[in-house]
Amino acid sequence: MKNIEDNVVPLSLDLDDYEYLPDRQALNKLKKMKELQFITREYIREFAEPFINGQLNGTGVKVSRRQLPKFHQLIEKVAAILHIFPPQVFICNDPYLNASTFGTGEQNVIVISHSLFEQLNDCQLSFILGHEMGHIKSQHVLYANMYRYLQNRQRRFSASLQKAILDWERKSEITADRAGLIACQDINEACRCLLVFACGSKRLADEIDIEEYLENQLLSLDFNPVGQIAETLYSHHYIPVRMRQLLDFYYSEQFRNLWPNKRDWPDLSSSELEIELK
Repeated sequence: MKNIEDNVVPLSLDLDDYEYLPDRQALNKLKKMKELQFITREYIREFAEPFINGQLNGTGVKVSRRQLPKFHQLIEKVAAILHIFPPQVFICNDPYLNASTFGTGEQNVIVISHSLFEQLNDCQLSFILGHEMGHIKSQHVLYANMYRYLQNRQRRFSASLQKAILDWERKSEITADRAGLIACQDINEACRCLLVFACGSKRLADEIDIEEYLENQLLSLDFNPVGQIAETLYSHHYIPVRMRQLLDFYYSEQFRNLWPNKRDWPDLSSSELEIELK
């Protein structure tokens, strides 16, 4: 496994360099909804600030130079690659494989469950950190957190707002996955990391043939309208869809242009998964 310290820090990294355009378009539309503007103020006052300043410090462990120092170095490296200020990161006691970012847009905190942290290698952790920092860089955090805040309180809100938020969230995850790939700079490890969420185990994920996984499960989804409709009820695309999107980005000129001095890319003309997926 490669040393993450060897990953290249781009000379610059603007959102236009990698952001999924439908994500930005959907978010701009969302911001104009007056119903959401009011909810924003309520969310910050009643949940975000108390949670960040109180609950996390009482129930989790804040990563620092003296607490999980190796992981702290990884956080700083990923932040440098994405050209953002390193956010606070907490490890929490949680049996579920999960990583989330909470915040107000100004103050943001990444929370990673201990179960996920223990499953992944450093390269895969850099993908997770890059994904979450990608949400911060694209200013996704406030609006994504507000929706979950309202759901937890069974707050009534219009069907049009709910649909708009879910549609945008799925698109925002594509941008965040791209940021994760830029951070880890290894398409194989990025795909393996997504597979951990699909099967719940790194050991199992390492035994999955990625090409067969995509061919079989994407084909099934393409011919399953019920599954496609069901996906619209989730905040994330299905794992095979996210992986296919990530591979498309990896093959794109947009991704290559981030690394002008790199020469050992796979053939752009390939229409199959002819990359170093192991």
